[in-house]
Amino acid sequence: MKRIIILLVFCISCFSSCIITQEFTVNSDLTARQETTVDLSQLMAILGDNDTLSLQIDSIFSANKEKYSDNDSLGYKDVEFKHLENGILKLSYNIPNFEKYKDGMQVSVKDKKITIELGDIAKYFEQLKSEQYDFQSTSELFQYYLIFNFDKKIKDVDGDNVGSFEIINGGKTLKFGTTLNQFPSKAITINFK
Repeated sequence: MKRIIILLVFCISCFSSCIITQEFTVNSDLTARQETTVDLSQLMAILGDNDTLSLQIDSIFSANKEKYSDNDSLGYKDVEFKHLENGILKLSYNIPNFEKYKDGMQVSVKDKKITIELGDIAKYFEQLKSEQYDFQSTSELFQYYLIFNFDKKIKDVDGDNVGSFEIINGGKTLKFGTTLNQFPSKAITINFK
């Protein structure tokens, strides 16, 4: 996740919109799959055929590809990076045990609930806010979607400062859609039926 934030800083420095979607599909046996998509297509459309920008994106992409590899201590494996057309980057990997996943969040499972501490992710966003950028005026240009898909129905979601969310897909998907300025900074508890 830290490396994805590098792309966000790049977007801020270019004062253009960026959409980051991080999606987790969690099975009842706690195996999971994570896919993150960084959409810089609007930036690419504004700048047109810009070789310098393409080289910068390729450079960031290559550096992240080398740094992101299977990592047992963070709880993921089978890492795939794809640099799609028009400034869309995709990172995906398998998570053998969602409860042991530690890249930007801490997960605990008890009975019919999963608690997700978003502390590390929220810290990265707070750090961005404290940087030299005029974050207040540019934060609306960035959208971050955090999506959790489950194979059972969600009863409700608890937590302080959880931002805006919706339960969709027949009650099995929790989708947080937010600008970075409104990102949840506390634990989220997902209760199941």
